[in-house]
Formats: sequence, structure tokens, C-alpha cells
Amino acid sequence: MRVLLCDDHRTFGESLASLLARRGIDVVGPVDSLVELDEAVPAQRVDVVLTDLRFPDVPVADVLPALRAALPGVPVVVLTAELDRQLLRGAVDAGADGVVIKTDGVSEIERVLRQVGAGAVGEPPPGAGWPVCSRNARARLQRDAPGGGRLALTERELDVLRLLTRGGSTSDLAAGLGIGAATVRTHVQNLLVKFGVHSRLELVAAALRSGVLEVSE
Repeated sequence: MRVLLCDDHRTFGESLASLLARRGIDVVGPVDSLVELDEAVPAQRVDVVLTDLRFPDVPVADVLPALRAALPGVPVVVLTAELDRQLLRGAVDAGADGVVIKTDGVSEIERVLRQVGAGAVGEPPPGAGWPVCSRNARARLQRDAPGGGRLALTERELDVLRLLTRGGSTSDLAAGLGIGAATVRTHVQNLLVKFGVHSRLELVAAALRSGVLEVSE
């Protein structure tokens, strides 16, 4: 896979390019302006564009259209700052094919790039278009989705969460719910993705913080 990396923070861009290269991704760039982009595009075939939404020589709202014009048919993954909710939502509204956050681990960024490059389709949150997202971006978009601050969880997922708050192991959860250990692990993994966290402890904390579970539960 060949990825065109666009970022106006040269040090960050070079570091990310090096990390992706170690994972077998051929990185073109980083380029930090449309002038450099115009020079890079004719000489290089690329499969995916990974871009910040901040270019010094173009308005933020015009970055994606400019990339679409320069590289028609090439999917675009937006790389943005974790706390910038407006830009994150704007990237989705502008039709980004993928969204990752700068504080994501390189493994998450790689996963999104490869899914987008393979033409993967994500699942839509309520009332919004849905690109392929990192866990953190998915959780942020779900929290900000119109119509509710709570995630859409199944009754079984809520049961799993309640038992997790009591410190249950996988075997405890399986026995308590009358299901197999593999099914428990699937539910837990789905919950980790929905909340954008990486451990059971973080999951319980996020569920309590979001109001999905009450402390008494």
C-alpha cells in the first residue's frame, strides 16, 4: 500500500511516516502545502491519502475538495486533533473516507488506512454518515451524534457491563449469563470499540462516566 501523507507539522509527519514504513506501508511525503502536493501527485501512484485538515495555503474547508480534485478516486483519511470536535465533525460532513486522531496509536492508524484502502465500509451511528474510524474517533462521533449522548447498546452488552463493574472474570461472566466464554469475549470487544477504550478497567470507567451505568448497578 502506498499512502500520501499531508501534514503541515513537519516533525510529526516525518515521525509518523517512519512508523508506518516500519509496518510495510510505502509513504509518500509528508507534504505540507498544496504546492508540494502538486509536485508529488504526478510522479507517484497512491492508494490512500492521509491528511491533516490544516494547510497553510488553503482554507480548512477546501482541503478535502482540493485533494479530491488532485487525486480523483483516491480515498482520503483525515488525521485531526483529538479535542477538535468541530474539525472531526467537519471531516465527516465533507465526506472523508476515514478519520483518525493524532493521539491514536500507529496500529490504529494503520488499521484504518488498510480498511479504507481495501474499500471497507463502517457502520453508521444514529443520524450521521459514517466513515471508517479509529476507536477514539468512533467514540467521539457517537458521543456527539444528534439525538443522544448515550451509546446504543444491546441488552446483553448492558448485562456484560453490569457484571464487569463487579469485577467478574470471563468465566464468571459466562457462568452468570449462561453463555460461552468466546461469546463473552466478543461482547467485551464490541464494547471496547463502542466506547473507544482499550481495557476492561477503562471500559467500566467510561460506562459510569457516560451515564450508561449508574454506580449502584
